[in-house]
Amino acid sequence: MTDIAIGWHEQTGFDLALTAGELETDTGLVTAILCSLFSWREAEPGDPLPDGDPDPKGWQGDRFARINGDRIGSRLWLLRRAVISTDTLARARAYGSEALHWLVEDGAAAAVRFEVWRDLRDSVWTVRARVTVTRHAPEGPLSLDFDDLWKRIARDDDGL
Repeated sequence: MTDIAIGWHEQTGFDLALTAGELETDTGLVTAILCSLFSWREAEPGDPLPDGDPDPKGWQGDRFARINGDRIGSRLWLLRRAVISTDTLARARAYGSEALHWLVEDGAAAAVRFEVWRDLRDSVWTVRARVTVTRHAPEGPLSLDFDDLWKRIARDDDGL
């Protein structure tokens, strides 16, 4: 499977990846993982929304999914104003795992693990994350690290 590659840029956030003015492609799962984690999935009815915003976000197309309950993205955006506590880390772990589970369900990976932990950098607490994908042979494992997960979910736009 070939996708247009997406990359992280400090100034603009996530954007299409370019090399010498040409679109890069991704034949692995990196773009699928980035879209899964950093596109804003619609909040569940009981989810507390940040800043009292009544908008549950999400992609309207999810309402017409061919498989009932199939959704795009993650609910990590719900944590963008949260204090980095043990409970917040547990929610981040659950939201990330939920967003990536489709890789196993659809047969794109044998297993997926989403880990988060708190890290002190320059006297500021942040959240780091690692995605580890066990792919079907012969591709072998894939690991992606995110040094500052909060920076990637704290943007005021609607995700990717």
